[in-house]
Amino acid sequence: MKGKKILILDDDPVVVKALGIKLEKQGYTVLSATNAESALRSVRTETPDLLIVDIHLPGSPIEGPEWSGFTLVQWLERLYQDWRKPVIIISADDPARHREATQRVGAVAYFQKPVDHDALLAAVASALNTSASAQS
Repeated sequence: MKGKKILILDDDPVVVKALGIKLEKQGYTVLSATNAESALRSVRTETPDLLIVDIHLPGSPIEGPEWSGFTLVQWLERLYQDWRKPVIIISADDPARHREATQRVGAVAYFQKPVDHDALLAAVASALNTSASAQS
């Protein structure tokens, strides 16, 4: 699955950089965004194959309360009816707290920060393989 585009959305540049380095070493093209607005722009212009999304996001692209990673995924599904890309959620929060929302958006995995990079890489590879098989 080398050459696939992965969008990392996290407001912490250290997390984005660390994950980006690991993913690039595996041959993936890494896109990054630090808020919901820039993530929406990247999805529209770059069409990533997989999203790694933090739950807590600054910068709503529309007026109103701050967006969450869950809100972003739901927004993408409304904007692009044929959009169905694998999503991996990352957060410092306890996964049990977000179990229902994680399932509702169809996330393929949830990783608590600090993220186990080896486990994340395995989840990315698995999600991209599964996604490619489903589209064939």
